[in-house]
Amino acid sequence: MNSERCTAIDGSVSQLPDENDDDTIARIMRLSEQPGVISFAGGFPAPEVQNWQALRDLTMMTLNSSKNSAFRYGPTSGITKLRELLASRMRKLGRTTVLDEILITAGGVAGLDLIAATYLKPGDNVIVGSPSYLGALQVFRNHRVNMISVPVFDQGLNLELLEQALIAADAENNPVKYIYTVPSFDNPTGVTTGLAHRQQLIKLATTHGAWILEDGAYQELYFESPPDSMLTALEPDCVIHINTFSKMLCPGFRLGWIVAPAPVISRLSYRKQGWDQCASTVGQHVAVTALSTGYMEDQLELARKFYLRRCNLIIDCLGQELGDIATWNVPEGGFYIWMQLPTGVSAEIVSDTALTASNVAVLPGTSFYAKNPEQGTLRLCFSSVDENRIEEGIKGLRNAVISHLEPELRSLAS
Repeated sequence: MNSERCTAIDGSVSQLPDENDDDTIARIMRLSEQPGVISFAGGFPAPEVQNWQALRDLTMMTLNSSKNSAFRYGPTSGITKLRELLASRMRKLGRTTVLDEILITAGGVAGLDLIAATYLKPGDNVIVGSPSYLGALQVFRNHRVNMISVPVFDQGLNLELLEQALIAADAENNPVKYIYTVPSFDNPTGVTTGLAHRQQLIKLATTHGAWILEDGAYQELYFESPPDSMLTALEPDCVIHINTFSKMLCPGFRLGWIVAPAPVISRLSYRKQGWDQCASTVGQHVAVTALSTGYMEDQLELARKFYLRRCNLIIDCLGQELGDIATWNVPEGGFYIWMQLPTGVSAEIVSDTALTASNVAVLPGTSFYAKNPEQGTLRLCFSSVDENRIEEGIKGLRNAVISHLEPELRSLAS
């Protein structure tokens, strides 16, 4: 073996994140495959909503009509019909959009990764929420950017602290390049920001020359009323909107899209040629069928009712089992509930205990922080857990929490 070559390989690997970096996504995937686990961990769509028989019929309809074209390479920017349908959809959602402002990607994270690879270099400043979506945090870590954490409260990013962070970065001659946010039904907190907050966020970003990366993965998964205007609809010239078909159609197709000014899309498309060449052509053709036949709208209507019922069920169980111990938010859409445990209780220890003692999987909130994680937070995902086992799962979580309370608190909770 050539030792010089091995040394070179070792050197290149050292530029990647350490092996000990957070592997939460991998652990979620492994947990989802274990029989008998009651999992509130993974943010997966419900199989009852994304029914395999309906998806099979949709796919067969697509293949019968598209024939060979679905199995060929596609344009790097995405097949034209899908981009046209998405541009039309964005217009209905309030953003004036043309074909050249749409790029098809292999999912939301792939889109974010492409943007980071194209526009960011190591040491660049990016603002993220504290907490924030762990997939985004992993992308930014991979690209060695400097993440500046801004606390998230019940209206989204704390704008006062955001402004302070922007001013401080400007003063150090390393201005913030991007602000990453999930304004509608945030992952992990479930928070949705109001219109005034969105407008002020845009004002701060434009004042300091920062782009906003808007993650719209849950934008259309509201329970009763749609959220306020997308950031990209309010200010299309300084917002890059990232979205995915995973929650609306099917994660297995690995399909998403980016909406941005045409020059940005052009540059991203050029970079994508050497990145992954094109997104799944089969998936794109199926998405065209879903969008053009009304299937997508029917699917969304089903999803909204289904997830509202499931959210209400878990909120009721939490009130019965943990109402005297913990606090949590009540989301208006999306998949997630953010829980605050009693002072001094470690979410990581509770998570381990719940899994080993009760076969209940929950995610400690520490995974969702770029730095200085809060130790007493949990993210509960209600979307894909079996309804018949939610009560059992929440009781298992309660037992795990109680087992780590101080004795005086434990007696009050028992």
